Amino acid sequence: MKLDSIVLAVQEVATYQRECFGSEKIGHHDKGLLDFVTDVDYHSQDILVSAIRDLSPGAGIVAEEAGADIAPEGDRPIYIIDPLDGTANYLSGLGFWGVAVGIVEDGKITGGVIANSQTGRVAVSDGRQKVLDPVEDPEEIRFYGTDRTFENRSIRSIGGKCRMMGASVPSALALLGGGAGGRAGFDALLFGSVCLWDVAASSAVINAWGGSALLATGEELASVNLYDEIGPLGQWRNWRGGMTMSGGRFLAGSLLSSGELRKTSIQDLLVM
Repeated sequence: MKLDSIVLAVQEVATYQRECFGSEKIGHHDKGLLDFVTDVDYHSQDILVSAIRDLSPGAGIVAEEAGADIAPEGDRPIYIIDPLDGTANYLSGLGFWGVAVGIVEDGKITGGVIANSQTGRVAVSDGRQKVLDPVEDPEEIRFYGTDRTFENRSIRSIGGKCRMMGASVPSALALLGGGAGGRAGFDALLFGSVCLWDVAASSAVINAWGGSALLATGEELASVNLYDEIGPLGQWRNWRGGMTMSGGRFLAGSLLSSGELRKTSIQDLLVM
């Protein structure tokens, strides 16, 4: 399937999410502790799954909201979907949420489309664009993003300010530009525990733009075979991993080897 077709489906979802944003009629319930799902999540996922079924018959699907997973027929690709990344932000009226669709072929992530739904900005792993003047020295970092693993933890080797935005997909998009003065919004991201749908598409896009998306082992997520690292398709939705991302090719690796972040298994990224 051409990435252009996925872009159209992602843009349709982003438009729908903006139209519903702020409505008092959005139904929602708790999936777990501070983990929410809304009617918008479900309908966004339905739009993406329907588009993929039409455009790529026989393809496999792993989607965040349970019930939509499909095993691929033969060697058909697998699509990893995050229909609404940042649901808590969305419910709270905070304008930082996104959509992601990653593509897996022969066990490896080969492509992706990510979007900040609130702004409408979309990035694609087509290799047509690159990050301009990416930061490669940890001491030159201006802003870096984290998940709650690193909340209130100071990392001495990083010179900039930490921001926890509550949505990995638009955070990854911020690595690719959009900040004042032509700089990226974030120079790096540190995730201690993310799901596959949080980072699959982003890793492909970041690599295509010249950046790096490393597992805690130091390997590029897009270079590993997911069957070897995680197991059968049915186990992919249970994976939780640590990652370091950067718009520059070398910054993520520098952060992992700084001494404060320890390389461990694919499951963990620990602060020393």
